[in-house]
Amino acid sequence: MGWLKRGWSTDAAPAATTFNFRPLNVNDFDAVRALSNSSFPIRYPDVWLGSLCVNKNNDYRTVGCFTTNGTLVGFVVVVPDHYNYEVVHHPTEFEMTLANEVDNKVAYVSSIAVDRNFQRMGIGSELLRLAMAICLSDAKEPRLMYLHVHHANVAAQRMYERMGFVNRHTNTRYYYIDHQEQAAYIFVKYLTMWRTDKMPFWMRCDIRHLKENDLDAVKKLSNEELPVQYSDAWFHRICENDADEYLAIGCFNQHLYGFIAIDREYYKNELKRKPNRCSAFEKELSVEAKEQMSYVVSVAVCKEFQNMGIATELMRMAIELLKEETKPNVIYLHVLVDNEPALKLYSKFGFVNRHTNDQYLIVRPEEFRAAHIFVKKLDV
Repeated sequence: MGWLKRGWSTDAAPAATTFNFRPLNVNDFDAVRALSNSSFPIRYPDVWLGSLCVNKNNDYRTVGCFTTNGTLVGFVVVVPDHYNYEVVHHPTEFEMTLANEVDNKVAYVSSIAVDRNFQRMGIGSELLRLAMAICLSDAKEPRLMYLHVHHANVAAQRMYERMGFVNRHTNTRYYYIDHQEQAAYIFVKYLTMWRTDKMPFWMRCDIRHLKENDLDAVKKLSNEELPVQYSDAWFHRICENDADEYLAIGCFNQHLYGFIAIDREYYKNELKRKPNRCSAFEKELSVEAKEQMSYVVSVAVCKEFQNMGIATELMRMAIELLKEETKPNVIYLHVLVDNEPALKLYSKFGFVNRHTNDQYLIVRPEEFRAAHIFVKKLDV
């Protein structure tokens, strides 16, 4: 990790103040223990703090932030293979779900601390950024990073959100402080390490939830690759998603390569409110699903990046997130009868062709296209 920064500074630091970053070593133990004890409401065992500095089994990736005179003012500790290090031995349901989303390639931020006198200078953000960069180049190839944060630590939560982490879960009994059980949030970020063997060697992708500033890219990709044109209002809804109606995730590497948008509760959001749009088959399906239905509204991948596994990964992750968060009984979608790649993709995920609508899609005025309705039942 010789590329770690020296002479780093920010506008928030006092004039002429610079910091150096390097891995922790055995000589840092006393400073790590002192900073840990002053930063956290719980005392970590000396044996664990020592193991971070010695790192005998290469379980950890550590970065310390030091002043130019060698004083430790911050550190971060990441376990790049947390599944084999911890999850498989002491599994929780949610952490197993996370591991399953990325083939067990999960990294975990065990600890991050900044001296109180040096907070609000961007050190915590830089430590976390370096930790992510280290994971991206690690031989373990983690594809997801997560951490626990105390439910009342709003400042830390905001920092994690700025860094692209998403609050995915609450563990109501994670901390034990002052003889009381206290809650922690689990914040999760997908790392830009995902790739398949079909991709160019340089290509890495980040799969994450769509955001408001993705609007133009989503609209452009949809208009270029899909036979139907959606309204501007719909694009705003999936990107802003204020009411959490949609599960909308995209595949990025500077640019948007593909996205999937799913109406989480399609019966309640659409079919029940607009019964005239509900076909006879959808009425039957809603009864079968006890009205717990999610609908895949759109899947699109940029033409030059098709056949690389992007749609497969988007669909796989979307299904896992739906099973965890929304828990529908059924997911269904329409697919044009002549779209062979899509038919194969959905069949691979266990979708079954249940119905054909001969006049489903209007691609131009007065021109209809036939579509199959593919249905997947979920065991949630």
